[in-house]
Amino acid sequence: MYHYCSKQDFQKRKRHPSPLHNLANAFQLDPTKSGTILPVRHNTKWIPDVEISIASKTEEAYYEDQVANEDIRAYSDGSAVDGGVGGGAVIMRGEEVLRERRFYLGSDKDHTIYEGEAVGMILAIQLIKEELREREGQPFTMALGVDNQAAIRATTSYQSKPGHYLFNIFHDDLRSILPEADGRKLKIRWSAGHIGIPGNEAADEQAKRAAHGETLQPHLLPSSLKNRACTAITLPISKSALKQSFNAAVQNEAKEVWLRSPCHATLQNIDPSAPSKRFVSIIKELPRQHSALPFQLRTGHVPLNKHLHRITKALSPICKACNQKNESVYHFILECPAYTRHRNAMRTSMGTNPLTLTNLLNNRKHIKKLLSFIAQTKRFVTTHGDVSPPAERREQR
Repeated sequence: MYHYCSKQDFQKRKRHPSPLHNLANAFQLDPTKSGTILPVRHNTKWIPDVEISIASKTEEAYYEDQVANEDIRAYSDGSAVDGGVGGGAVIMRGEEVLRERRFYLGSDKDHTIYEGEAVGMILAIQLIKEELREREGQPFTMALGVDNQAAIRATTSYQSKPGHYLFNIFHDDLRSILPEADGRKLKIRWSAGHIGIPGNEAADEQAKRAAHGETLQPHLLPSSLKNRACTAITLPISKSALKQSFNAAVQNEAKEVWLRSPCHATLQNIDPSAPSKRFVSIIKELPRQHSALPFQLRTGHVPLNKHLHRITKALSPICKACNQKNESVYHFILECPAYTRHRNAMRTSMGTNPLTLTNLLNNRKHIKKLLSFIAQTKRFVTTHGDVSPPAERREQR
């Protein structure tokens, strides 16, 4: 999210407002409070000042941690608990915690756990600095254990993404420990969570305490974060968190609208999980021109006489094939005597599975059998064309 103008310019511009100005006004957005994504983070000759190691298995990660022998070993973690996001870090000696830090970022509506991981890594650098003051003049090696692989890879990335300004802070703080002429690098190792690594467990505890709002006193925090700790929002709002929060609000609103819909009760009898992504996975193999028909059958909004009569597009709701009952979805698929032969063939192909609307409209394999039945009846030829599954069409050719 790029912004090079003030809040007043975005919200009070009266002449020639751009679409971005209109969006900011409509959604009451303040671009000055959101994170800036720089087009370029590093120069082309930049060499990462870290060395990363990500084991292929959790067992290997545990073994690497057990045999590690660096002089200074730090661990960091990020956590999102009860609506809050925090980062924590510790310095370990064996299984003993020597130093600890934690920082509360804010609400999970404004920040992500990815940012919490980055803040934890910044806190770890601060702890390493403090440890080095006590070892002044002594040679040292150091390592940082992180349980988030995306955060580890971000330390060597050139790309600009939401929250990467925190990794810029991380590198700036690290350079104060390791000048360019030093030659040494910080070893960042994947410490898989919840497998008994003491440092990771201790960092996780600090991160969870931070997520509950337990931030340390400002004088104990890194100067790179301390300047922001005095504002109402501790860190710039994350673009990713804004999108997640907005999408969640849209989904909740859509769900409320769906619950008030007259189609809700009908569809619940067929698919209690609706609305969900399950139906998308069921129809993903169908041709695009036919994928709408299964949904129409699920809701009852399908060109059968019962629905057509309700919307004044048919003179009578009676089924023209048998002239006995209203032509509903249930009657057409399971009852109409005019399609008994086609229905029996469909029942045989389903084996021991009962012939019900729930089975036919909620199973990827059965839905293809249903389309074969519909294609044989030729009931929807004028509206949907040939709805035979692709494999059957190739056989017919």
